[in-house]
Amino acid sequence: MTLISSPIPADPADRARVLASRAAAGAAALDERQPGWAARIDPDRIDLPSDRGNPLTPLRGDFYEGLLGLVHADPDPQVRSHPYAWAVTHGFDIDASVVDATAAYAELDACWRIEIATRRRIAGEAR
Repeated sequence: MTLISSPIPADPADRARVLASRAAAGAAALDERQPGWAARIDPDRIDLPSDRGNPLTPLRGDFYEGLLGLVHADPDPQVRSHPYAWAVTHGFDIDASVVDATAAYAELDACWRIEIATRRRIAGEAR
């Protein structure tokens, strides 16, 4: 598992691709460790800069509890030692070095809404 992620690119197309892949990685981790997670999250409340709007919060009641639950379940000691790096590479947060954090969070929020909608559609849920 690679924890060191490349910075979010300045080019809009590249940025969108990187953020979408990070959200997809996070959604896949939730699929594996929290089956049915998308049904428990209101996509209209996704707001990554706030702890309450992070996809992990509804699953464990708190962003940090959710994050620690996921990383401590990982057999890789590097993951357990670097939970923030794991959160960034899995789209639960953004790099601290991002120039326009507001825009990056908004794009990542949209990526998470797509991941939720995709899983709900597959499961046959309306919303």
